[in-house]
Amino acid sequence: MKIHVNCDSEVLLKYEARGSPNYLEIYLEHNGEYYPEEHWKDFGGVIIGWWLTATIQLAESGKSGSLEFMDGPYSIRMALDRKTNLLALTPRNSNNCWVIDFADFKQEIVKAATNIYASFREFEVGAKERLGIEKGIRLLNSAGGRVQ
Repeated sequence: MKIHVNCDSEVLLKYEARGSPNYLEIYLEHNGEYYPEEHWKDFGGVIIGWWLTATIQLAESGKSGSLEFMDGPYSIRMALDRKTNLLALTPRNSNNCWVIDFADFKQEIVKAATNIYASFREFEVGAKERLGIEKGIRLLNSAGGRVQ
């Protein structure tokens, strides 16, 4: 499973100038399938913050959660099996269920968050989102063991 992120500097600067959340490519891929779709664009700084929070809550409680998108009716249900440490990801309106190791998922979400943070810092955009992302990474690392 991979979380794809791609920040276009022109788009980031345009949205920053408007005072809007930053718009970027953010989508998931597993075994050649994409969700919501390949090259999906959304408010990635906000979304990755939500995903970090949902993952922290899942790591701490072991209950189900969801990864939400802002644009469209898109989300992915998360269910963690504590005995096996396997995470089931079920995209909304899909018959698919992606099963992955929870530690691998945490590593992938931290990697995506770190990439977004680095792009925002490089282009000096998303100051508020950067604070949330930095905090989310720190909390996720302490919630269920450090993610490398």
